[in-house]
Amino acid sequence: MVLQHTVGPNLGRTAKDHLDWMFEQDNQTLETWETPLIATLIEPIVVVTQRLNDHRIAYLDWEGSLGGDRGEVKRVIAGKYERLKIGKERIQLRIIWRDKDSTNTAQLDFFQDEIGVSSLRDPGGDVYRLQIAPLGCDTNG
Repeated sequence: MVLQHTVGPNLGRTAKDHLDWMFEQDNQTLETWETPLIATLIEPIVVVTQRLNDHRIAYLDWEGSLGGDRGEVKRVIAGKYERLKIGKERIQLRIIWRDKDSTNTAQLDFFQDEIGVSSLRDPGGDVYRLQIAPLGCDTNG
């Protein structure tokens, strides 16, 4: 699940609108990552991302106001994912989602490096790069 978060004045963590990438863990919580807004997933891209605290499972179905002037969220992508590789410095996932009349697939590669750390608001957090590699689109799907 990917949510576009339009930030409100009381979010505190950031003042910039962003995407929250959420991956369900054991039907309990959502592993969550924040990236800048990304216009499209049909071309490869690399962005700086930050691992956030796990979010409540309720966000799988949530759209709208977060309350407390923290902003609002809108679902951008909903689909399935598969973990391909898990390690301390690298996590690889494959995501599959439907968009209008097509089924899309992309590989996500979260990896740690020193580049871009200073550009984040909280360099003490888990800072990664996210490489998004589109794998295809099936218009028959």
